[in-house]
Amino acid sequence: MMKRIRIVFKKEVRDLIRDRRTLYSLVVLPLLIYPVFIGGIQKVVSRMIMRETTTVVDVGIIGKTHAPRLWNYLQAEPLLRWIDVEDTIAPIEDKEVEAIIKIPEGFEVQLDKGVTSEVKIFYTNTRFKSQAAAGRVKDVLDRYRKDYVNKVLQAKGVDTTVVEPFAVIKQDITPKKRAGMFVLGMIVPYVFIIMMMVGAMHTATDITAGEKERGTLETILTAPLTRTELLLGKWLSVLFFALVTGMLAVIGLVIALKFRLTPIGNIPGTEQIGFYISPGAAGLILVLVVPLATFLASLLITVSIIAKSYREAQTYASIIMMVVIFPAMVSMLPIDLTLRPKIAAIPILNFVLAMKQLIMGEFELHGILMTFGFLCMWAVIMFVLAYNVFRREEVLFRL
Repeated sequence: MMKRIRIVFKKEVRDLIRDRRTLYSLVVLPLLIYPVFIGGIQKVVSRMIMRETTTVVDVGIIGKTHAPRLWNYLQAEPLLRWIDVEDTIAPIEDKEVEAIIKIPEGFEVQLDKGVTSEVKIFYTNTRFKSQAAAGRVKDVLDRYRKDYVNKVLQAKGVDTTVVEPFAVIKQDITPKKRAGMFVLGMIVPYVFIIMMMVGAMHTATDITAGEKERGTLETILTAPLTRTELLLGKWLSVLFFALVTGMLAVIGLVIALKFRLTPIGNIPGTEQIGFYISPGAAGLILVLVVPLATFLASLLITVSIIAKSYREAQTYASIIMMVVIFPAMVSMLPIDLTLRPKIAAIPILNFVLAMKQLIMGEFELHGILMTFGFLCMWAVIMFVLAYNVFRREEVLFRL
């Protein structure tokens, strides 16, 4: 029996590898998607941000005659080009300026009297240029306000340090290794789940609905194989490509982080961050991966064999992918969920949380064991369903 299952498995793997498009999508793409694609995006975005923060920006001004001293101060800012406007909305919407500053009447008179006044900055939150321009204007106004306060205090013989009697400094006590593990814990579970689904989807739809559409499934059924042997051979091939694709995607991500090719890898102050997973945690993750991959492979084989065509199978698989994405995204959210029984019973979500905790080294063994138990339960349920569906003649020959 094992020999025949192995023959089916090798046949499916060989057929898929022969297709160069499949090879690229299941092997090459997962390995390179993070170092090349995301690294490239990060460099493009960095250049755009650098350009936006170093170019001269047009800013409208209303009421400059109300504050001659402030107006002289604003004109000294080299990255701001001032334009007289009369309205606070239309020039921004028409992109004549990126932001507008409005100085109230009698501003400096009130200022000299010690009466608090206000300067308004108008901008739109829908354009990065407008946000950046508003930020620049606010920085200039903050500097002017500080300089003005210091001059007033000095004129009265008061030490300017009275304004800021002490400094507040935040210091992160997180070890560099743990910081790296936190980064991995957020991203790796999501990447692994999604890329594993990509590998399993393509394989499952091709070796089931694809073979039905090509008319080769009937030929295979005439071979001296039981339905169980045929199902196991196909299931193992889906499992194999799911694991390979997921692992290669994680390897590509780790390479991108290690060589600082991603936005996360280029955060200032993270130069010495180490990315490390303990052997024990890696072993437990591999143990959890087996029932999870079994569950996904069985689920995708079930929906794919039910489909009448390859396109229909892809539609079903895409719906499953969308459902899987939501619990997979939990690892990237700033929330702390524990593996309680109710949460540990939810497939995908339980694995994502368990994997995140294992990578960060902050896990409780009973939570991991609960997750493993529930994953095994779902894997068995889904495999039994796939087995029953695969045995039905009306499903196999449904066209």
